[in-house]
Amino acid sequence: MYSVAINLRSPKDWRERVQLFVSKLESIMGGRLVSVIALPSEEELLYDSNVLVVLDEIREGDLERVASVAPDGVNPLVVPEEDEGAVEAFLLLGGKRVGPKGKVRRTLG
Repeated sequence: MYSVAINLRSPKDWRERVQLFVSKLESIMGGRLVSVIALPSEEELLYDSNVLVVLDEIREGDLERVASVAPDGVNPLVVPEEDEGAVEAFLLLGGKRVGPKGKVRRTLG
């Protein structure tokens, strides 16, 4: 079982693209998929990415497979589950409050 983290106050079209991406990831990665963490909007970037994909381990071809199913505007960063720093950074940035029309207001404190 894996977890998905997305701010439900994010713009609906962004959430739908992330959900589509998660569905495609489930199909191609199966039980190797550990977590998917989306930032509050397409414009938010961390390490030049807006969605973190956590796999049990990184194998040859994984980066290309993940990128091949990413919808427009979804820029995935793929890491192994040992990369706790990337997971923590995405969760912290993803915890920003999103106000009306998807505008980021401030970080939860």
